[in-house]
Amino acid sequence: MLTAMTPEGVVTMLDEKDLCQVIDKYISREVAEYVADRISEVNIAEYKAELEVQTDLRNYEQSCENWHTLVQDKSEELEEIIQYMEESKRIDKQKIYDKLVRIVVDMRGEL
Repeated sequence: MLTAMTPEGVVTMLDEKDLCQVIDKYISREVAEYVADRISEVNIAEYKAELEVQTDLRNYEQSCENWHTLVQDKSEELEEIIQYMEESKRIDKQKIYDKLVRIVVDMRGEL
């Protein structure tokens, strides 16, 4: 809320529209239109900046969700390898190696 002193006394302005009306009445229509255009440009720039921030935030959140899912999946695979090593009497090194290589390839693919 803004207030301004005019020849008719104090005027209270609630928003940009009121400001432009006071400028139109006491200064000129051209100045009021200029101010309205500048306010509009600022509002558009602020809107675009906020939209960009929201887009970046959604992308970041999606990336975090993807990484979380990947880590969960790979953690389960590693637990399976550990369980296999604990329970097997004879360990197939090639089988473990292949699973570990697959885990590394999948994780590098996400980088």
